[in-house]
Amino acid sequence: MHETCSVYSGYKNDRTGEKTSPHDWQTKFHSSRAKFKLLVGAWSSGKTVSGYTEGFQHSCESPNNLGLVCRETYDELRDTTRKEWLDRTPRGLIKKFSLTKNELTLWCPAKRGTVSTILFRSLIDAQHHRQARKFGSYKLGWFHIDEGDVLHEDEFNILAARLNRTGVRRRQGWITMNPTNPDHWLLKRFTSGDPDYQIIYSNTYQNREYLPSGYIEDLEKLYSPEWVRRYLMGEFVFLAEGEPIYFNFDAKIHDIGKAKYIPNSVVYRGWDFGGRHPAAAFAQKDGNKLTVQHEYMGANIVTSDFAQLVNFLSGQADKGRLSSALQRLVKNTELQPFYPTEARFQDYCDPAGSQIQSQTGKTEIDVLNNADPQIFPQYRKSEIKEGLDIIRFLLSPRKGEPWLKIAGEQVPILRQGFLGGYKCTKRGDAVLEDVPHKDGYHEHLQDALRYIVIHIYEGAFDRPQITDDKYIISGAVSGLA
Repeated sequence: MHETCSVYSGYKNDRTGEKTSPHDWQTKFHSSRAKFKLLVGAWSSGKTVSGYTEGFQHSCESPNNLGLVCRETYDELRDTTRKEWLDRTPRGLIKKFSLTKNELTLWCPAKRGTVSTILFRSLIDAQHHRQARKFGSYKLGWFHIDEGDVLHEDEFNILAARLNRTGVRRRQGWITMNPTNPDHWLLKRFTSGDPDYQIIYSNTYQNREYLPSGYIEDLEKLYSPEWVRRYLMGEFVFLAEGEPIYFNFDAKIHDIGKAKYIPNSVVYRGWDFGGRHPAAAFAQKDGNKLTVQHEYMGANIVTSDFAQLVNFLSGQADKGRLSSALQRLVKNTELQPFYPTEARFQDYCDPAGSQIQSQTGKTEIDVLNNADPQIFPQYRKSEIKEGLDIIRFLLSPRKGEPWLKIAGEQVPILRQGFLGGYKCTKRGDAVLEDVPHKDGYHEHLQDALRYIVIHIYEGAFDRPQITDDKYIISGAVSGLA
């Protein structure tokens, strides 16, 4: 009576109409049993089709299932995602489509005479109000958010709570989207190491055989390298807006790609305690020239755990000495030590680390002092402009070569910051070139680097030191030489 459905039903060559097999990444997406799945795809990679096919499978395999398909606006939903459903679903499986209710009813092949329903809803109503809270009465077996970079975190949490339909084989929610700037909340959520969350990537090149001849090559000619990486390769790449703090940074001059450890040379570590995003920058000097070699930024992690991780990344602590939660994080994110065990370190930190925390009765520096191995950072108070001026000075060529370079492949967030993610504050039409905009993301690693440079340049500062077994206080008495 009704057509059968399989994972292949949604895939066809749009030019010929012939059915095709899914790509490997599509098979991985469909076979995943993670409760929440994030499918990140470049342009014309096939992610929307995969989102449809997954919903079609859920609707076919469980009688009386209820699914929800969302896009931000009704026009987008009507013209793209809902159209995908109506174009691809086999006619024999459609019982009814109601334009008034904006829902599609399918015959369910899993049990003769039963149906499943798909609701189509926009995240914004006709009055431009966000309306996810209206979905709170649904009992869903699945949901799909297409172009989900516009989804708010509280909206996702509401939808997650609605995955409470009984009698279905599986309850899952998935999001399909283009990559965004790397500070997006979805990337943080889906790379946290929680097994309930899985991220799958696709790119335009994998779908080349189904695209018009010359499509990719034409875009490669048109796009900057960052645009190619984001919109053709499907990577989370920062695209700058606004005025960069470091106007004299030039990736062709200052970004060396990768950098190796310099034996017998101290490694400088800068620490920013960063609230939700503690950060550590790692650098070494060769003569007067500083290379920023590595970075690590945590997410919602306490200082004691962050110190453990930094010691592990520094080659100073075995993975077995980490807590079980940190061991899972290291495994899931494939972290490896940056330096050999014989490396030596000098640490500099945020002066705010000397303030006693009301929750613990300790300072952040106390926590570093009690790490294993112990960490004794130097710090001193300084104006932000002082550090900015030093870094701008170091970026300016000195006898043909700048004194500051970065290993961009190893410090991607710092690189994004130098390219414009770390930008000037605007007040009206005025651009405050010495007042960085606090975005809660790029500033932390930039601050960590700033703590390094205000201490280490010979001839730049006279640094009398006072030691009291906990940390060393340095006092600057002059500007750049």
